[in-house]
Order: sequence, then structure tokens, then C-alpha cells
Amino acid sequence: MPAKPSGSRPTGTRALWAKGLICWTVQIIASGPCEGQVSRWPVADLWQVGTNALLGESGVEKQAPVIRDGLKRIRATGADVILMDPQYAPYVLRDPDARPMVALLAKLAEEAGVPVFRRFALMQHWHESREYAFSDMLAPDLFHMNDWSYGCLARNLAAALVANARATENAAPVPASVSADKAVAPASTTTAAASH
Repeated sequence: MPAKPSGSRPTGTRALWAKGLICWTVQIIASGPCEGQVSRWPVADLWQVGTNALLGESGVEKQAPVIRDGLKRIRATGADVILMDPQYAPYVLRDPDARPMVALLAKLAEEAGVPVFRRFALMQHWHESREYAFSDMLAPDLFHMNDWSYGCLARNLAAALVANARATENAAPVPASVSADKAVAPASTTTAAASH
């Protein structure tokens, strides 16, 4: 695992991976690569967004312009963008803005023409349909994902990316409004969740 940059972590909302470095940014994407540590922008950006906003007091609608701006800035670099909505966890669910945040991200992604990997729905499926306890899929804090759930999420995300790439090759891309768990090949979320 790469080391974090020296100094304290600023209050940012995303991490930028490049050349094995994690580069924390403030206000989504600062004016450029982080303090000279990253020589080029990524080809793709998986933006986990929404959870930190739920932990603050600013409310969902105040996040819309910040997220729109972040999407524009990322796309201006030429990178492909995939949004990932919040995790389905007790700490997140206790916030009445959790589901409105998921809906806002879907709306903003549709506006921008970018896909959303629906982590919230995937984890909700594991919990409600597959009957996994929160303690099975989350760390002891019942907020952060654990190794098992990250592994399942990674397999589902990889399958969604492959399905979208194949659809694109056949000139029929998966629409941005289709969730990643539904974009996966026929076995989809149920098989991935059941087998992992």
C-alpha cells in the first residue's frame, strides 16, 4: 500500500490515485495535480462521493453545485468518470439525507452523462435480500467497508466495467442511468453477493 503524502490530510472529498500515490485534494480538484507529486491526470476517476457530505451539516442540495463543478473539472482533464454513491451502513442510514444524496448523485450523473456505480443499492441488496448482517460486510465501526465487502464491490465493479466495454464495442453503451449492478452480465449482483 502506498504511503500517504506527508503532512496532515486536508478536508477533501476524494482521493486521486496516480502512479501509486494517494493525493488528497480540497474542494474536489484543486487547480492542478497535487503539489507536484503527480505528473499527469488519471485516465479514469472513480469518485466516491456523498458520504462525507452526509457527515457534515451542509445538506444535500448545497452539494449539487460542488459535485457538478467536480464533474466538469474531472472531465476537462480528459479522464472518464464513474461516480460511486455512499455505502449502505448504519452510520450513513441514520442521516435523513442518505437516500436524497443517492438520488441527487443519480440525477447529476444523468445530467453529466457519466455512470454511477450504485454501492448503496448493492450493499442494501446484500443486507436485505441476501440477509448479510452489517457486521458481516462492515468494519467493527459499522461504517467503513471491510475486506470482504471491498472484494465483492471490486468484483462487481470490474464486471460492470467489462460489460460496459463490451457494450461499447458493439456500439450500444450502457446508459449512465443504468446502475453498475444492473450493467453486469446476467448473473449480476445476486450471484456476486451470494458467492462472496
